[in-house]
Amino acid sequence: MPPVSVEVSAGIRILELQDDIFDQGIGFGSEVRIEYGDKFEADRGTPYDYFSIQTNLNIQASQPVLGELSIIGRIAGKELLEKEKQTLSTGLYQHFDYYDSDTISDISLKTPYKFCTPASFGGGLFYRNETFKRGYIEGAFHLNGILLGAALSDYYRVDERNYNLANGLSTKFSFNYSSFNRKIQIGIHSQTYYMFTWKDYPEQMDWENFNPKTLNAQGDRSRAQLYHTSFRMDYRLRKNLYLTGNFSSYVRRTYYKYYENVYSSTSESKLMLTYWFK
Repeated sequence: MPPVSVEVSAGIRILELQDDIFDQGIGFGSEVRIEYGDKFEADRGTPYDYFSIQTNLNIQASQPVLGELSIIGRIAGKELLEKEKQTLSTGLYQHFDYYDSDTISDISLKTPYKFCTPASFGGGLFYRNETFKRGYIEGAFHLNGILLGAALSDYYRVDERNYNLANGLSTKFSFNYSSFNRKIQIGIHSQTYYMFTWKDYPEQMDWENFNPKTLNAQGDRSRAQLYHTSFRMDYRLRKNLYLTGNFSSYVRRTYYKYYENVYSSTSESKLMLTYWFK
């Protein structure tokens, strides 16, 4: 039976938008992290013998219940290094990423971020080193092609849609440290998305006399750069119970062909209790 690890976290969530003005909201946040299989045993040759799921659920005024859903599944893999205390593997991975937010309050009336990559594939590396005296480190890197994606638009409002369809590239990097007794765990994760919307609508569009069902356009002609960085620390209180602090940053730069460019910076802080099932 492949190993399965489940972590469930719940606590306080603070979402802050730092734009022309400052906007803040406080609510309840939770996370569920599931890992199936061994990311380092890559020679078995069975598709999806390893996958991970990260989901964030929120109870916060004006915010969507599902704030994040990220899935990584291994299609094929190969072990490059296998020693007693060091392991390196590579492979082809499928990715699904979904991040959603809404206006925090009437102060700004701005949506902080909204993007997804439902069809994304690329190569990945996983590394583990246990040669240290007090703990071990793990690292991962992914480079992906986004076949189908979507990013928040500040101007496109057609048939209740506020996003541009796009494709492009993404990178993911993670670094984790854990003491051998799992007393302290520290993780840093960084994700970058480059999204391009190629097919737009006529510049002099008559918005009052058109059928939105027949408009053949991805959205506003633009390129969006999205940066998501998070820092997490877990401190064990008792056997499988942890105190967790999590800070995330969402930075968006969107360059439009016909409209003014937009920059947005949002931060998210969480203080939670985490229970680890294994």
